[in-house]
Order: sequence, then structure tokens, then C-alpha cells
Amino acid sequence: MWTIWKKITGQKLFDIKLKQNDEIETILKKLRSLESLGDVTVVKTETDLNRETSLIDDDDEIRIIDLEGNTLKSIQVESESYLYNLVYCNDRVIYSDWIGKAVYCYDESGKQIWRYTQDLSGPKGLCTDTYGNIIVADYNSDRIIVISKDGQNSKVLISEEDGLKGPRCICFKHNESSGFICNFNGTYLAKFNLSSG
Repeated sequence: MWTIWKKITGQKLFDIKLKQNDEIETILKKLRSLESLGDVTVVKTETDLNRETSLIDDDDEIRIIDLEGNTLKSIQVESESYLYNLVYCNDRVIYSDWIGKAVYCYDESGKQIWRYTQDLSGPKGLCTDTYGNIIVADYNSDRIIVISKDGQNSKVLISEEDGLKGPRCICFKHNESSGFICNFNGTYLAKFNLSSG
């Protein structure tokens, strides 16, 4: 599910449920129609298979809520940026801090598991792969970087030399080992494939 947030207020505007890849164009058309609302950000939210939850941020707090809006957990975190890009995976919250040039991982109790800063110059969108590694769109360096699930290692997957410019949003389709990258204003959409080796 994709959730659209208005940048200034952080209020949830609406959800778009993505069922098939051919719905990407429909989503992009809807995003372009939101220009009158000001700056908007697309955030990919994950749903735990045992319960339906979403993530909402308020300053430096991340709340895990159910579909009725009831807060299940509240986690105090560290960030120099607004908390736009979050992933909930394996009972952990992973988010990017664009201004602080970092990606953080917290557990549900609010304990920071790791903070990754190497080679990041403006991390924006992020998602996880099948193995729990974190794939990050590093906007300022025009790169897609994969960070190991323990936050210790990284590798550049795609860079400006490959034709990438200003990646902002990224999503990964686990059952196909492929994903999509979108730029800041939603005019560029590219598919990528991951293979082992």
C-alpha cells in the first residue's frame, strides 16, 4: 500500500492499494493531480502478516497503529529531518534521515539497533529486499545503495554512471526480485532487477 502525505502538516491524505505493476501509471497520474496541495511525499508502508498496522510519525516519534487509528506502540527516535520514509519489517522500524545523512533501525521497544552513515549524502526512499537488507535511494549522490540488515555493510547497486538521476522513491517486489525507482517530481520511473551473485 502506498500512503500519500502532505509535507507541511504530515496529515494522511489517502491510500492507494497497489495490486499490479500496471497500476503504477495510475498512481503517477494521481500524484501529478496533487500538485495543488503543495509538496507531497510517497511512503511505502509494510504490513505485518499477523496484524494490520501502519506507521505514523510526529516530530521524533513513530507510532505503530492499527487500521482503526489506535496506537499499538510509540517509539521515540532521533532524526534531523521529517520522518517521511519508513519501513516496518521483522518487528523493526527502519527510516532515513535526509538532513542527518543516515539510516536508522529501531526495535519496537524504542532501542536503536544501528545507525548507518557511510557513503550517504541524502537518503530518501527506502525498502527492504527478501532477505531484510535495506535498499536506499540516496538522492544527493544519484545512487541506489543496499545496506545489510545488520547495518554493517553496504554496496552501490545503481549510480549516476548507470543513468540514475535524483532517485527519491523506491519499492521492491519480493516475489519477483525486482523493484521500481521514481525521481523527485514523479516524471521518471525505472524498473530494476536483483540477482544473486
